[in-house]
Amino acid sequence: MNNDILFQFLEILMTFLILPLFGLLCKAAIGYLKNRTENDKVKDTLSSVENMLTSVVSATTQTFVSSLKAEGRFDDEAKRAAFEKSFDTAKKLLTEDAVSIIIGVYGDLDEWLTQKIEEKVLLGKG
Repeated sequence: MNNDILFQFLEILMTFLILPLFGLLCKAAIGYLKNRTENDKVKDTLSSVENMLTSVVSATTQTFVSSLKAEGRFDDEAKRAAFEKSFDTAKKLLTEDAVSIIIGVYGDLDEWLTQKIEEKVLLGKG
């Protein structure tokens, strides 16, 4: 008789407490893994875009800026043209996913690109 009562108690405990808690635990684990995966994708995408911007600015410097400087014609207009060349190239190279991520994280794509290109130019000067 005592075994029957204990068995019924464990059955009730399992049905109303342990199984729902297990379900909640599984849901939380899935949410954590999904969030971590999305965060890793954002981080990897932004890192790839940063690397691309470094390459774009370096290429602009090597192919455009250096020749103008050698000719003594690197004035404010040339600086603006170099920036626009880097900006346009970078924008063409961005994937739709990268654009969506940048807008989602930073808001304004053009403003973010402008700041990052200027940052890369300053780092290149140092």
